[in-house]
Amino acid sequence: MTERFARVFPKDFLFGTATSAHQVQGSPLSNWGTWEVSSDRKEALAEAGKLSAHGYDNFVAGHACKFEERYPIFFEIAKVYEHNAIRFSINWATVEPQAGEFNGAVIDRYVAMINSALALGLQPIITFYHWTHPMWFEKIGAWRCEDSPVLFGIFVARMMSRIGTKVMYYTPLNEPNVYAHFSYRWGLWPPQTASEVSYRVVAHNLRAAHKVAYQAIKDRNPHALIGIGQSCSWNSADSASLQSERDHWHTDDLDELEPYLDFIGVQTYMHSHYHADGTVQAGWEGRDPCSSHEVVSDLNWGMCPRSIYEVVKSTWNRYHKPIMITEHGHAVREVEDHRRCWYLWKSMGWIERAIQEGIPLMGYLHWSLLDNFEWECGWWPKFGLIEFDHTIGIGRPRRSAELYRDIILAGGTHPTIAKRYSDVIRHPHAALVD
Repeated sequence: MTERFARVFPKDFLFGTATSAHQVQGSPLSNWGTWEVSSDRKEALAEAGKLSAHGYDNFVAGHACKFEERYPIFFEIAKVYEHNAIRFSINWATVEPQAGEFNGAVIDRYVAMINSALALGLQPIITFYHWTHPMWFEKIGAWRCEDSPVLFGIFVARMMSRIGTKVMYYTPLNEPNVYAHFSYRWGLWPPQTASEVSYRVVAHNLRAAHKVAYQAIKDRNPHALIGIGQSCSWNSADSASLQSERDHWHTDDLDELEPYLDFIGVQTYMHSHYHADGTVQAGWEGRDPCSSHEVVSDLNWGMCPRSIYEVVKSTWNRYHKPIMITEHGHAVREVEDHRRCWYLWKSMGWIERAIQEGIPLMGYLHWSLLDNFEWECGWWPKFGLIEFDHTIGIGRPRRSAELYRDIILAGGTHPTIAKRYSDVIRHPHAALVD
């Protein structure tokens, strides 16, 4: 007799993956593409010893996975693995390569991608800004320019004139907090401006851009549901005041944009704990404050499954808006990806707990469908459920792709699945933990 268990995830729950245009398609004429091949960038990589470690080609996206040509294959793979949603971004740099001049062929391709996804039963979740923009925009100051929100709104409005009412879900901006900090406050990403003044101007203009995009989308599709893909780490601390201070990382944007959010997209990768004496158990340094036996990703990020639950719960308690997990994952290179399987399984258990507590969760999008170009780190970090080598093409599905498929089919983390995947969902340091 086949065992039957009640579904935990609602029937209309969105299960899928997330991608971004530059990471899966590249954009050589964008701000990022231009920076990647600049002499300054190459010199900095050489000085840091990264060229000898990985080679120059690792740090150039080129045309990446050629996603916009191969999307029928990639969408079919998503469908085979039972996904019903796919998040991808529309690259402003290729849509409007010159100010006021829109590339009709590129727009047609994006519309065809949307139509293809819908035909396969994949709900598209569209992002309009995932950190790449045209060089004409860069040359006028990009997000430091006073007119930047209006210029972005023109691009969004042009795309919406073609998309119309086809798409229900949008996250116009991806992680504006990450982009503003890394590019303008800390000077680590292009344009490498380390300026508190520039950072504050950019953060303000990105929020204004979201508001403009929100209206442009609603003008064409009043029923669209519009959120944001916001980086929200779990920042625990020795005191509530210290935790509140660290949470400004993501709450500053969300507090201001709340009236312009139909849902909130949270993107969680790690947990850090802040002590009153100023020391930090930092997730980005391989720590997981929840465990004395940390599991660490290939990027040396601590893998803490509970973090997604804590972020979802705190976001719901603060804003009382529906939540979508718009990114979540880790870099693990192996095809038999024990660490990723364990992390996914345990995270899903925490997500189920949030649902059972009554938090209105709309969906879960794993980062990412396939291995792709990981920004300043290049090609070597492997985030995909599907193995992908950009030099030869698609590879094998990882074990986590199969685990995720079976969780989707079962509607939860059922005991039959636990038995089937017992070898890879055990704690990677099981001998120590047990």
